[in-house]
Amino acid sequence: MQSDTEFFAELLNTELKTTCTLHSVLQRELSALSAKDMDVLQRLTSEKKTLLTGLQQQAQQRLQWLTDQDLPHNNQCLQRHDLAAHGDIPSLWQQLIKQYEQNQDLSVRLSEVVLSLRYRTQQQLKILHGRYNDPHLYNNEGKASGLALGNSCIQA
Repeated sequence: MQSDTEFFAELLNTELKTTCTLHSVLQRELSALSAKDMDVLQRLTSEKKTLLTGLQQQAQQRLQWLTDQDLPHNNQCLQRHDLAAHGDIPSLWQQLIKQYEQNQDLSVRLSEVVLSLRYRTQQQLKILHGRYNDPHLYNNEGKASGLALGNSCIQA
């Protein structure tokens, strides 16, 4: 029969492996975005979605275990003697925290890249659609259109 602390260590280990795999997928997603490789990006997006679903379930299991043991959902749970005395649990907990932080940082970078690419794409579409691009150089009076008065000649 598996003890409660062994079960908790297994939960942490499984969640840690999933977060490490997710980090790898996020790094490849960043590379695919930079290379504008949409086929790879589409495949990675579905892989990431599967990992996130699994990660959510694993985190819920961990939180449920902590709730069932009447423990807080933060590192204060490690103050319980049997968890603190277990060789792997404090280390796994710290590694999991670090991995979540790294994934969050990488997600922020990905968001910034996506927003930047979105902005560039919108600007290119505006150019292609002819917005902000007045094709009429002169108005009906033969004057340059779009120029403020006095800006039509070079001042010495």
